[in-house]
This record gives sequence, C-alpha cells and structure tokens, in this order.
Amino acid sequence: MTYQIKLDVSGPPYGLRRRVFNGFKKHAFFKAGVFWHRLLRPKHFTNRGATEYGYTPREGERGSGRRFKNSYTAAKLKARGHTRPLVWSGQSLALSQQRRIYATSKGVRVTMPVRAFNFRPKNSNVDMAREFTAHTPAERELITNRFVAALSRQIRRATGRKTINI
Repeated sequence: MTYQIKLDVSGPPYGLRRRVFNGFKKHAFFKAGVFWHRLLRPKHFTNRGATEYGYTPREGERGSGRRFKNSYTAAKLKARGHTRPLVWSGQSLALSQQRRIYATSKGVRVTMPVRAFNFRPKNSNVDMAREFTAHTPAERELITNRFVAALSRQIRRATGRKTINI
C-alpha cells in the first residue's frame, strides 16, 4: 500500500545551489511523510474517519440499503466485537504501523505492507486501497504547512535569514 505526496515548489531562493535546495526539499518531504503516517493515518481506522473520507457503506451500515441482521457489519460485530472501518482482525491496522518512507526532491512515498487493502470483494463497490489513501482538503493543507515549515527551517539554518517566500 502506497501513499504519495507531491507539491510544486519554485527554484532555489537566496542564491542557494540547486543541489543544496533539492536536499532541503527531500528532507522536508520526508518530514511531511512522517507527519502523515504518525498523525493522519490512524484516523482511517475510525468511524469518524470513514464518514469524513466518504467510505462506501458496508452491508448493514446506515445508508447501505441492507438489513443489519445477516450483514457483514453484524458478522463483524458478533465475531470481533467492533464495527471499525478497514479492520476485521486488526492485522491490517498493525501492518499499517510499519512504514518505509522514500523521499525525493519531487515528492514522497510512504509504503506499508498492507496487502489486504488491494483485494476487492466480489459484486461490491468497496475499494479499500482508495479509502485508505483518501485525504481531505484540510489535511492536504496540514501536510503542505508541515512541508513549508520544514523547508523554511532548513533554509533559515543555511542562510541565516528569518523570512522566506515560497
């Protein structure tokens, strides 16, 4: 499972060499990837996150058009004692805590060994991979702010200036 972040950034400011500036961007993208994994990923496994990201309703949930009694949601509640989204046994939740972050000067990829999200149930519109990598405009703004803060910090250290324009 892979989550990607890409942003457009103009050229190097203050006469910094492009190689140095690209190193700063790579570090800032790494920080943005860690931020997403540490603070935004866990929300995907909550009921609040399911409504916020617009997950497809499962059988037996409100809005699915199916009765609860013999549904997927009822079976999950009976067998596992919960109705959290993207979680059946907790294995996917545990596997998503492992990560590899690949940052470049053009973006970042956060990979996790969660293969179960790539399977699609037959005769269903559920796409767990899309649901897991969904984000809101507010979260995109948070990630962008984290990137800009890390990049600004790096440039300030290198140039000694307190304000920058990106």
